[in-house]
Amino acid sequence: MVNGIWDLSVMGTPMGKVDFMLKLTSTDDVLTGTLTGSGGKSTEIKNATLLDENKVRFSAVVNTPNGSTGITVNLTFTDDQAIGQVSAGMHGPFDARGTKRG
Repeated sequence: MVNGIWDLSVMGTPMGKVDFMLKLTSTDDVLTGTLTGSGGKSTEIKNATLLDENKVRFSAVVNTPNGSTGITVNLTFTDDQAIGQVSAGMHGPFDARGTKRG
């Protein structure tokens, strides 16, 4: 259910709404993927955990105007929608929503 490409928006951050493309692949309970920011820079997700068939948790390092920042992402997937929260360092959690492509 989590496999695929997701357009993800994080709301309420100090930079306003932040958009990402999230690509997830789950094989034999191993979750991998990449997170790509609006500037086109991609980063591998780390510490990815498939909590059950529709819930994931992972971390990543993203670039911000203030430098690199570690984030933690928790998402729940239902059909072609994702909802959850993103924490960035000591900031957040911020609400996140996504839609599956195609």
